[in-house]
Amino acid sequence: MGNFGSCHAPRGEQTVRTRVRVRRRIQAWLVLNLALGKLVAGGAVAFSRPSSALRAPARFTLTGQRPVPPRPVPRSQLGPALSPGLGKAASDTFLELLVYTTLWMSFSLASLVPFVQMECGWNLDWRPFWAAASESVAVYTLDHLRDIRKATRSTGEHKVSFQNGLARHRVLLLKALLGGSTLTLIASLCIARSWTVTLTFLGHVALCAAYAKLKRYMPYCKAFFVSACVVFMALAAPSAYAPALFGSLSAASMAQLLLLIFSVALTVEQLQDLRDVREDLEAQVVTLPSGLGPRRARQLLLGFQAASTALHVLIMLGARLPLRPHFLAVHMTCSLCALSFTRDTPRSLFQVLLEPLYALPLLATMMRASVGLSL
Repeated sequence: MGNFGSCHAPRGEQTVRTRVRVRRRIQAWLVLNLALGKLVAGGAVAFSRPSSALRAPARFTLTGQRPVPPRPVPRSQLGPALSPGLGKAASDTFLELLVYTTLWMSFSLASLVPFVQMECGWNLDWRPFWAAASESVAVYTLDHLRDIRKATRSTGEHKVSFQNGLARHRVLLLKALLGGSTLTLIASLCIARSWTVTLTFLGHVALCAAYAKLKRYMPYCKAFFVSACVVFMALAAPSAYAPALFGSLSAASMAQLLLLIFSVALTVEQLQDLRDVREDLEAQVVTLPSGLGPRRARQLLLGFQAASTALHVLIMLGARLPLRPHFLAVHMTCSLCALSFTRDTPRSLFQVLLEPLYALPLLATMMRASVGLSL
């Protein structure tokens, strides 16, 4: 009946009673808190919420003040699992230090020198490899610096917008690499003490300089000219240090070797032209993709790969040579790249995945040699 009567009491009287009950409960809670504090620590005890892994606990006192706000944990204490930018930072560092500096491309290209040595049955001589690598770094770095200087906002955004991280120092790093690689090349030629070695590398540099000046005047032949320069370096560099290098190869084996290197080089250069259609159109350089269109250029590249594979098999059957499955694997990988890379492929994938195609022949040869099969 008391509760029933209170429900029908005037509204003001209900409010007063409610306030009295709340006040008494608060006073009882404070007295209990003070008593427990004296028993445990002889003073005021702080009641806190359960702490979490990322927030400091909030503290309550008997002073009537508001609770102390939690403190955020510093970013350095979050650990790698809570740092989403760590993977992107590592990727950007890899691209800036190895890929955009042309080291990735240059050393992949120079790997053709030990590949030729192994196919000829000779022990590895690393002198032509380092000479070829230093020359490639110098040539490609100089070409990259020229591209940066001539790039426009419409066709060279990836070359001119260096705003963050290591990208701000890309030009300085390229200039340092140019100077270092040039000095390394000169030292390699001086150590060799051979006019044959010196003339070989100076001749290749002259071919690269001629390409830079004449590429506007060789319509549809840019990729073929560069591929011929690659073949020249892959064969001339090791033979300059060892004149009798190719004495153990038959004419048919030599033809298969030339065909493989040219096929790899043409695949890389043709797909790079497919990537750079806009830049070539602005520079008035006619390549197969810019002159015939990307679709027809890819069809021609696929046809060339099929013809190269068939020619390899015909040479093998005609000269009764071993099957050389590692050569066939490289030819098929080139065809797969021609099918996979398009104009919509991200530019970084062209550099990270396509340029190491130059190193595939050496890798395939080493894998075959590791299983104990004759080359």
